[in-house]
Amino acid sequence: MHIRTNRRSKDRWRSPHAWKRLSAIAALLAAPLLTACGGEESLSARTERAAQEGSAPAQFNLASMYLYGDGVEQNAERAVEWFLKAAEQGHIEAQYNLGKAFAEGVGAGADREAAGKWYRLAAEQGNAEAQFRLGRLLDRGDPRSEAATWYLAAAEQRHAAAQYHLGRLYREHAQQPSDYLEAYVWLRLAADFDDRAYKLLEEMVGFQRENGEFMIDRFQIKEAKARLAAWLEKHQQ
Repeated sequence: MHIRTNRRSKDRWRSPHAWKRLSAIAALLAAPLLTACGGEESLSARTERAAQEGSAPAQFNLASMYLYGDGVEQNAERAVEWFLKAAEQGHIEAQYNLGKAFAEGVGAGADREAAGKWYRLAAEQGNAEAQFRLGRLLDRGDPRSEAATWYLAAAEQRHAAAQYHLGRLYREHAQQPSDYLEAYVWLRLAADFDDRAYKLLEEMVGFQRENGEFMIDRFQIKEAKARLAAWLEKHQQ
């Protein structure tokens, strides 16, 4: 039996262009092996070279590698050094991570003032986690304090913990009836993610003072629910 072959297909693989394509594919397949054997520059080396040349993203990536021991020996002190270099160039995530390092004493001595400085710089650039953590640093139990301002900034970005703490401030340190409305809105938003918020919300709705008045009555709850609906509509949930 005679089997027909596709001559054009056979000739195609004999062409110089085909061999160039095959060579390129082979090079791609061999790249990881060459890297592992030291035949090419490693990812950590390339990242460090770019970081040394002043690239803020590379400095941040290198810091993260040192922080978690990813491709390099874990070294929290080196991580802080590189986070600092990137943060000084305005890298938001580096500023946040540097603030967290100073707040928790990781790779550097615990320094509340330094933590606040770097959290603030990241918060001012819109980082929700930095806004929340700055709020925690500044929280002194006043719903009209700077802490509440930063909680609000993070809460508006759907940061559940910020929503809870903002609601808690209004709930526990209410200075006027409208504070309970604010507490209800923020605690209700956080309740789907935080059991503490749900518990505070239940207590607030069911709490009755000695004079027979409720902390928040059904009319206030109705208004609070309207505010909640408006917030959800604004944020397109």
